[in-house]
Amino acid sequence: MSPIQFKFSQPPDGLVRRVTFPEKPSWDVLASKIESFYNIPTPSIGVSYVDSDGDEVTLSSEEELQDFYQ
Repeated sequence: MSPIQFKFSQPPDGLVRRVTFPEKPSWDVLASKIESFYNIPTPSIGVSYVDSDGDEVTLSSEEELQDFYQ
């Protein structure tokens, strides 16, 4: 497996943090990393991205993350 990179930002400051994982992380691993960056409780974490149709999509579970990987 090849490494995968994520970029995170949190409004209002919008500072971007980049993290590379050696392989596709599970939701628990990804949420834990976000919690360490932003001090957000893991159950409250959601990640948004813009898909190929230009829609903003939010992930907040293992199932949604696995769909993103597909």
